[in-house]
Amino acid sequence: MLLLRLCKSNGVSLDKNQYKITTHFTNRELSNMIGLSRETVNRTINQLRKKELVKADSEGFFVIKMEELQAELN
Repeated sequence: MLLLRLCKSNGVSLDKNQYKITTHFTNRELSNMIGLSRETVNRTINQLRKKELVKADSEGFFVIKMEELQAELN
């Protein structure tokens, strides 16, 4: 999944499980990276937010619960 790859390439570890993606990406940019519509990316991120796997910090950067997100995908 793109968010997991971005944690590794553009992220910093906040603790054992949480990573902060330190580059701002719009939903349009994310959708272009993976070849999906912006609407699909937006809907997916909202679903992940409801499950509390992804959130935005006060600066608008994504904070990802990496291990829990990986478990959700498996």
